[in-house]
Amino acid sequence: MNRFQILITMAASTNINKDTNKMKARLMQECEDLWLDVNKLQAQVASTAQDGPVDEGNPMMSISEVKIKALKGQLATENEREHVLLPTDPETLRALLREELESSIQQLEQTLEVIQGQRRELEDEVKWEQQVLHQQKQMQATLQNKVTMARNMSKASKTSLEADLTTTKTRMEKEIMRIMKELKYFSKKHFPHPDATDSDAIQSPNSPTDSNVLPLLDVLENFMNQSVEKEDTPYIEIDDTYWPPYIELLLRCGVLQRHEQNSNLLRLTPFHFKF
Repeated sequence: MNRFQILITMAASTNINKDTNKMKARLMQECEDLWLDVNKLQAQVASTAQDGPVDEGNPMMSISEVKIKALKGQLATENEREHVLLPTDPETLRALLREELESSIQQLEQTLEVIQGQRRELEDEVKWEQQVLHQQKQMQATLQNKVTMARNMSKASKTSLEADLTTTKTRMEKEIMRIMKELKYFSKKHFPHPDATDSDAIQSPNSPTDSNVLPLLDVLENFMNQSVEKEDTPYIEIDDTYWPPYIELLLRCGVLQRHEQNSNLLRLTPFHFKF
């Protein structure tokens, strides 16, 4: 509330029983005096020099000029704004003040809700960051313990560990050789290499037309080697060296899988993912 409004409010609250015409005349005279003061200030501001860089010799004068320019802008804004006279009735004034206060309270409550929501979000984020920090500290402590144990491991313990690993490696290599021998014996016994000169093969419509087809054991070895040595590209493109009956048999048994987009590409079924 500006000075003009305060004066009207004071006059309305203290001089309710006085003559209305005299009160209006006095208020109008005060308003005219105030406007004269404003015009004088505006004329003084307009006559001052324009703002520029701060003078190192007299910085206070430069700062004062900047302040005068800001006041000039405020005066121009006040002159353009429409001034509304407040009613002289005390009840009406109280009603207006109550309405303004309720509006201000409502705006402040909305602002408070927004700030509280932002605070809750920040609190949740802080809790999450604390949990992540706690987990990282636990991981760091575990890793430090492992590093300490590894450093404190004696030479004899290292030698024993290397011996155990070597023994395990040798045992696994023997197991692999045994399985390969059994697979070789099984494939040769039950799935001999097809020969075009064989009378049964000639009579069979699915028999190969040349002797370049791979035995079943070689087919399995190729797919196993491809799966182990080239994990990124485990697929093999089928050509004439792969006999179709063998491929169909391996597909039906679930040993091989086709590529989803290219049926000529096959791979060994990843059995280690099924356990």
